[in-house]
Parts: sequence; structure tokens; C-alpha cells
Amino acid sequence: MRIRVFACAAVALLLAGSLTTVSGQVQNPRTNSNGGFDLDLYETVDNTPTGAKSELGLVVVLPTPVVPGWVVLLENLNPNLGHDPANWSDVVQFGERTVLLRSEVEGRPWDPTLVDLVTHGNTTWMAENWDATPTLYSSFPNRYYIWSDPPISEVPEPGQIASGLVVLLFAGGYAGRRAWLCRKG
Repeated sequence: MRIRVFACAAVALLLAGSLTTVSGQVQNPRTNSNGGFDLDLYETVDNTPTGAKSELGLVVVLPTPVVPGWVVLLENLNPNLGHDPANWSDVVQFGERTVLLRSEVEGRPWDPTLVDLVTHGNTTWMAENWDATPTLYSSFPNRYYIWSDPPISEVPEPGQIASGLVVLLFAGGYAGRRAWLCRKG
């Protein structure tokens, strides 16, 4: 409960653009060749690749001011889905000098207040990478590498299909042969 209250307070301060310091270790962005910085964002409590998964990441303090807004990673770019929150995978929230990665929670809808802020704010919509590489969001001269889990697929693996097909063919063949023998005899 205490963590949730702290997280809500941090988000409120972030929305107000007044959060400038965060207790704890904050990763320093790498300087890039554009004169800006590169920053990795992970779906973990400490913004590291090995940290515990979390729906609300660490608030990272940026070295320079950025334009406040949102980046929404979409699981499916089907135009019929539009900007339906059920299609959102992750939301990156930029304050004036902060950034925060929020991740979806399976089976739970996004907070309606957040949905309203995102859909009526300065928002960029992007496809989420489905492989083991990060989704790159570039806002010159800065680059953000968003390490997101791919969506959970309900499509069976090829091995599952093959074994199911063998069972189906075997059962079908056995039943067919038995029916043929009964008809003949």
C-alpha cells in the first residue's frame, strides 16, 4: 500500500513537471554522436535489464530538459483498433526533466485518467518491437531504447500443431479403418 501511495505521488509530481530529484540510483544516459543522449528504459523497478518486473518503472532524471508528452507502444497497428487502450503495450511519460515507463498489466485496463491525459496530450503512437530488440523512439538529438516484453501470443507453437495433427490423423485413420471394416463385414 505504501509503495502504491508513493508511486501515485511521484506520478502526480511528474505530471506537474516539478519532479527534479529521485531518491535512489539513477542511470546516467550515454552521450551520443548527435550531441544528445541515449537512454535504455526497462519494465523493471530499478530500470535495469535484470531488475524485478514492474508495471511502473523508475522515474529517471534526464540531463537536459525535454518536451513533455507521451509515447505509446501499440501491440497491433491494425487501423481498425485506432488508439484503443486495450491495444496499448507500454506508455512512456516525459516530464520536463524526467521519464517514466509504464507497462500494461494483463487482464487489467489502463487507468481512465491516464487514458484521458494520453489521448488528449502530446502523444506519439508507435509499433512495439516483437523481437528481442528494443523499440527505438528518437526525439533529436536524444534516443530512447524501450525494452518491452512482446505480447503474449495465443497461437500455438509449430511443435504443438504437429503433435496435435499426428493425434488427429491417427485417431481419424483408426476410426475410418474401423468404420470401413464394419461396413464391409
